[in-house]
Amino acid sequence: MSKHDSDPDAEGDDSSSSEFIVTVVPLHRDTAEVVGKLDLGPRDLPFFFGRRRHHNENFKSQPRGEGLLIDDTKPIQVSRDHCALDFRDGELLLVDRGSTLGTVVDKSVLGRKVAVFEKPLTEGKHLLILGNRRSRHRFELTVKFGVKQTTKKNDRKKVTRSTRRKS
Repeated sequence: MSKHDSDPDAEGDDSSSSEFIVTVVPLHRDTAEVVGKLDLGPRDLPFFFGRRRHHNENFKSQPRGEGLLIDDTKPIQVSRDHCALDFRDGELLLVDRGSTLGTVVDKSVLGRKVAVFEKPLTEGKHLLILGNRRSRHRFELTVKFGVKQTTKKNDRKKVTRSTRRKS
C-alpha cells in the first residue's frame, strides 16, 4: 500500500489517495499577473506545463488533460511539452516529459541529462523550476491530501491559460 493510499476499514482516516488539492502559485511576476493561483484536483490531471510556440497560440488540449503555456524568451528555458502533474498508481507525480534543460523539484533534477523523469510529491510545499536552476519560471506547489475537489471540471473556469501578457 503506498503512502497516500488509505485503508477503507481504518476509522478516523478521512484521507484518500484520490482526494487532494495541488495549489500552483507562479513566482515570476509576469506569469502571476496573467495566471494567478490555480487549485488542481484529481479531475484536472494530468496538467501540463509547456512553452507557447507562437505569440498568437492558445493552448491546445493535450491527451486527457489541460495545462499552462508559458511565454519564454531567450535564453529559452521551457520546452514546448515540458512537464506534467499526474496521478498514477496511488501517487501524485511531477513528470518531466523529456524537456531539453530538465525540471527541478525542490533539490531534485529531473530530465534527459540525469535519466530520472518522475518525482513523487508528498504533502506540503514544493518548489518547481522549469529549466535549469537559474530559470525565472518558478512555481510553488502546495499539496494537501484528504481534501475533496469541490467543483466539477466542466463547471470550473477553464484552467488552461497562456502567460501572454494582455495588451
